[in-house]
Amino acid sequence: MKAALILIVIFFEIKFFSCIPENLSKKIIIFVALYQLFFLLSLILIWKKKFVIFANFLLLLLLSNLFTQGWIGKFQTFRTLQPYINEKVLILGETMPGFEGVNNITTDEKGFRVTKEINYENQKSFRIFAIGASTTEESYVDDHETWTARLENHVKPHFEEPVEVINTGVSGLRIKNHFATLIETEKFYPDLYIFLVGVNDWNHHIKKVLGFKKNTSITKTIIYEFLRSNQKYLNLIFPKSPIKNDKIKKEYGEYYSSQNDSLSRKNVKKIKVLNVEREYLKFIKKISQNCKSEKYRCMFVTQPSAYSRNISQKLKKRLWMTPPNVEYTLDLESLIQISSFYNNWLFKFSKENKIPVCDLAKEIEPSESFFYDDVHFNENGSSYVAKIIYNCLKKNHIINRLQ
Repeated sequence: MKAALILIVIFFEIKFFSCIPENLSKKIIIFVALYQLFFLLSLILIWKKKFVIFANFLLLLLLSNLFTQGWIGKFQTFRTLQPYINEKVLILGETMPGFEGVNNITTDEKGFRVTKEINYENQKSFRIFAIGASTTEESYVDDHETWTARLENHVKPHFEEPVEVINTGVSGLRIKNHFATLIETEKFYPDLYIFLVGVNDWNHHIKKVLGFKKNTSITKTIIYEFLRSNQKYLNLIFPKSPIKNDKIKKEYGEYYSSQNDSLSRKNVKKIKVLNVEREYLKFIKKISQNCKSEKYRCMFVTQPSAYSRNISQKLKKRLWMTPPNVEYTLDLESLIQISSFYNNWLFKFSKENKIPVCDLAKEIEPSESFFYDDVHFNENGSSYVAKIIYNCLKKNHIINRLQ
């Protein structure tokens, strides 16, 4: 019995700590402490032969957390930023060109980026939800300089009531997450949804075809997801409230610079896609069905990128999502083909289903004037994106119809 417990301890500790990321956040430190506490409690109870059934159940629950890295995401697809973020960021160095001054990055109580306090129960405003990933979130762009904030300013003159553009973007999200965001926010009286989608789905498609090593994460376990999903329990451990923060975080873009110039990797692969990935197709169809409900309007937006034969050498050196976080790279021609294919497919799908579409990808040239890497907009890029999307709203008579 003792020998078995010792082997269990060794196995748990090796498996458990292999899941922990190098840079521990406060949440993960608390999670690790609680996990270890319950683990030791279960072993002590088994050792003392007290509450053995409960102890074994607890041990099995802890064990199950170590094998849930892949499938847990299937059940937890709605993602937001952390509520009440309040950061001041100063972009320095040459890694991320196109930023000036200190940028204020905040979120509201729901984890959304907004320019003013939103009463989500109020039905009197004209409310736009922008759904997407990092190119919607714009994690380094000031609250009032994101394309969503600038779009709000463009749309305001068309309405007597208040206009609210709510940025729900979160880095890394894919189409299944966007659908979950749509479902979750439908209860907040939306008038219009704008979907900027594509890049994470085509990168997922690339990795699915060519293979990649999945990174385990302690944040994708049953217990962590349970705490995250249940606000009441999460607030007991991680209280959420507005925090005043006057400290300025200096950002040199180390995450990007460590992966920049990815096209020069020795392991170069080619790919040509003839269909969008099955999951992408499934959830685009689900979104379009909801958009036809007549409760609100929708507009799809294609994803611009720097992938072009006309890309400058300077911008080419800044690429890193080719795809990201793998040891290989696609060649430039393959990247052009898959990004163009997904954008063209979305444009065609939207037309066939009579959903307005804004072909943003065709309007923005691959230039450091707009991008600081493969797809992410700098301040000038955000301004230009807002103008194009606003013009698309007018061209498709969306604003006029909703007045």
